[in-house]
Amino acid sequence: MNRRFLGNIIRGSLLEGLEMKLSPDVPLEHIKAGKFIVVSGAQYDFFSIITDLRLATTNEQMLSNPPNFSNKLLREVISGSSTYAIISLRPMLMLERDAELRVPEPVKTIPSHFAAVEEANDDDIELVFGSEKLNRDSNKKYFYIGTPLDMEQPVCLDLEKFAERSSAVFGRTGTGKTFITRLLLAGFIHTDAAVNLVFDMHNEYGTKGIFEGEGQKNVKGLQPLFANRGKVKVYSLDKEGTVRRGAKCDHEVRISVAQIEPEDILLLQDELRLNPTAAEYAYHFIRGASDEQAAKEIASRYRIGKARAMQDFREFVDRIQALIHTPDLDPITYLDMERVAPHTQALTAPLRLDCALTYNLPPDADASDAPLKRVTRELTTDEWRTVLDKAWAAGVPHIIFTGGEPTLRPDLPDLITHAEKNGQVAGLLTDGLKLTDKAYLHTLLQTGLDHLLFILRPENEQSWRALGVIMPEDIFTTVHITLTPARVQTLPDILQRLVDSGVANISFTAPLHLQDALQPAQDLAAEHGLSLKWDLPVPYSASNPVAFETAQDAIPSGAGKAWLYIEPDGDVLPAQGVPDRVLGNILTSPWQDIYKH
Repeated sequence: MNRRFLGNIIRGSLLEGLEMKLSPDVPLEHIKAGKFIVVSGAQYDFFSIITDLRLATTNEQMLSNPPNFSNKLLREVISGSSTYAIISLRPMLMLERDAELRVPEPVKTIPSHFAAVEEANDDDIELVFGSEKLNRDSNKKYFYIGTPLDMEQPVCLDLEKFAERSSAVFGRTGTGKTFITRLLLAGFIHTDAAVNLVFDMHNEYGTKGIFEGEGQKNVKGLQPLFANRGKVKVYSLDKEGTVRRGAKCDHEVRISVAQIEPEDILLLQDELRLNPTAAEYAYHFIRGASDEQAAKEIASRYRIGKARAMQDFREFVDRIQALIHTPDLDPITYLDMERVAPHTQALTAPLRLDCALTYNLPPDADASDAPLKRVTRELTTDEWRTVLDKAWAAGVPHIIFTGGEPTLRPDLPDLITHAEKNGQVAGLLTDGLKLTDKAYLHTLLQTGLDHLLFILRPENEQSWRALGVIMPEDIFTTVHITLTPARVQTLPDILQRLVDSGVANISFTAPLHLQDALQPAQDLAAEHGLSLKWDLPVPYSASNPVAFETAQDAIPSGAGKAWLYIEPDGDVLPAQGVPDRVLGNILTSPWQDIYKH
């Protein structure tokens, strides 16, 4: 295919590029920056791009005293001879003209004076950029992305080579960066040149995009474009929001609390309204950095003296260690820390969900321990899995399996496994009798059980034998005792036996008529070196020492806000023992209707 002649090379260099004198036959205004041209040297064709245009003259005096150009003949005589245009070129590739296989090479030489300059034609564009026609013939991955300025020749990218290097799309706002990127991604999908992982922060690629020109309108995203080929999968942290926007969510991504690293918290310190220095101190503390290392990095980042940074870091660490290791320490009085009263802050989801799998009890249990007549059926295994998924989707991080006696449900290991898979913390509230079967106990531990609240019946030797099996295992265990008049009398002996069994953590509850016994019980536990622990994010019962000590503080209840209780048939209560306030059914009621109560 013949090329259109544009002019001749008159000067240039390898580093600064070439200059061409435009032919008088070519109108200057038909030449635009960015146009592809070919310089025909003696041995090579130089594939080049126009970078600049400027006017020139052979006689500078003519510019000071311009002739009368109203005369058309005079204008035509002078144009191209006394006045002309200089076009700046940048050679990009060179191709050996007589080679058997013409392969573009990097430019390492330049053409001689007066080499002809011609407009690139379809064959030149195809030779340099390739063509989709070659995909069928030579198994290439060329993809058409558009045409050059003022040219009709299609430009393709070799997507296999494009994927071999890091690339980016740059441009000013409104120049079409998003559309170019979407086009490139579509090319990768269409040609199977590469697999792409797209973090679609602004929902511009998956489902639809927005045409930002005059009269904004939606355009198809990658998922609907390739719906018939099933090549685009959408993963979302917010499945409901994705579906609400009209997209199909193929997989819901869940991030376990255990997967959150200190670096993640630092990235979100502005959104979480954390003091930057305190967040950094916590980061170094969690990472186990030495005082010297932490002080050096903090001093450098915040431009303070190293001695000051080290002093502040040590004070921070001392406070944290004091909170961890000092029993019953009031952080407000002793550590000058601000405190937010419990249950006064708005929550997007409860901290904990108590799942009563069954109200069945062991044969020798007290029938009053569970309200057997309140439910007519128990949820199936699949229904409980749905409950766990619904809780995780709502943002509930902690699940407690309770009852009745939850170990009477044969699917308890499967449900713990499902909670662990979701990333939820899983706890078990049990009398522990079935855990004397070591194989069963090890099954629970291997499925992902995180902690145990063991309901001790001190007068029952089977209960003590079960505790003896549990304590050597690697699981955080708290022993819970509900105080009765008889247990109050023998409490010193009970606590001593717990210490001898290796128990370190204990909790108490008491009926209303024995609330006066709670404080002496707590003091007695401290004398035996037992720590009063709540193996849950909220107290197990309203009648406990913590609630007793803070009775004057008018702390609002967390029932129905910080925790919820699900009965075996799926009915949701604010807490255990509040049967007259059913908030809905976890399987049939929308979550928003349940939690707004």
